[in-house]
Amino acid sequence: MKQSRGRLKQRTYQGNQVHLALMLHFEYLMTLELGHFIGHQYFEIGCLLAGIAGQKNLEN
Repeated sequence: MKQSRGRLKQRTYQGNQVHLALMLHFEYLMTLELGHFIGHQYFEIGCLLAGIAGQKNLEN
């Protein structure tokens, strides 16, 4: 009886590890997506600002 309880405990521990790994992987993917989105927004704003600066330089 004691041995099977130890095995069960080990199995739940492994299950929790897998669950944790999946959660971390999901978090990582979400962070990547968010980072990509924010990076893209900054890139567009940068292009816009560069364009405005370029126009101002042409006007002067």
